[in-house]
Amino acid sequence: MWVGQRSGSVGYAPQKSRRNRGFWRPDFVLFCGVHLSHVKYFFVAVFLLAFGIGGYAFFIEPFWLQSTDYKVAFPTLDSPLKIAHVTDLHISKMGKLENAVLQRIREESPDLIVLTGDIVDRASRLGEAGTFLSQLSAPFGVYAVNGNWENWSLNVQQLRELAQAPSPVFLDNQSVQIRKDVWIVGQDDLLSGRARPDKAFAGVPEEAFCLGLFHSPEAFSQGGRQCDLNLAGHTHGGQIKIPLFGPLWLPPGSGEFISGWYETDKSKLYVSRGVGTSLLPIRFLSRPEVTFITIVGGTE
Repeated sequence: MWVGQRSGSVGYAPQKSRRNRGFWRPDFVLFCGVHLSHVKYFFVAVFLLAFGIGGYAFFIEPFWLQSTDYKVAFPTLDSPLKIAHVTDLHISKMGKLENAVLQRIREESPDLIVLTGDIVDRASRLGEAGTFLSQLSAPFGVYAVNGNWENWSLNVQQLRELAQAPSPVFLDNQSVQIRKDVWIVGQDDLLSGRARPDKAFAGVPEEAFCLGLFHSPEAFSQGGRQCDLNLAGHTHGGQIKIPLFGPLWLPPGSGEFISGWYETDKSKLYVSRGVGTSLLPIRFLSRPEVTFITIVGGTE
């Protein structure tokens, strides 16, 4: 209560309205026009979403192996040939993922197994790589080419030791005839090695069906002679993909290729997402993959 200037006048001190005073109460604070409680729930939802995506990318997808199967016709083939394609293992140990790859190969019983590089990325893991490779076998053999990590991390002697494992046979700018109607042409890595297509194709008849093996898919766009079917890896399918935008990053040597099928008028290329991870042990929207391709004659 207060005493006014006029004698005997009695009144009450003016008060701020509840509305004005209430604006500053914490449960009424607005943030960019949105009630604070809504903002709180929004950030909680974002945190939970990020936590869930991170957990999935670290602990689930890198070990969630996908088996992809294709059938492709080539008129020059006399009979079908089933190929298992494994790439970018980046073996660190014989774990659940590596054993899953071996199990899928045993279940599919391919005629031929090929590996397109980055089996191992450091010399200290040659033992684990040898354990994996020794369990591969197929009627028409097991063949491989070097990837960038073999060329960067292993010296000549270590590469020879890797090649002297029970399998595979490493093709270093070399070719081999595995059937009267099928040749395999393996090239060194375009990015890190010394790719020599002229040397690799030496002795391969022009009219013969050939299967090309190389690590970096950019080799497919270099011009010159190409095999009817080519297999590559290196990209990991982007490894981390952002919805609507695609891969967060692709390594040099990828060119315009990410994963899946590509072709020209006379040649086809399949780029596998690979098995392991590189640099970061995570995958997102790019599951590890082992591929089975059955090639058949043109009339089948």
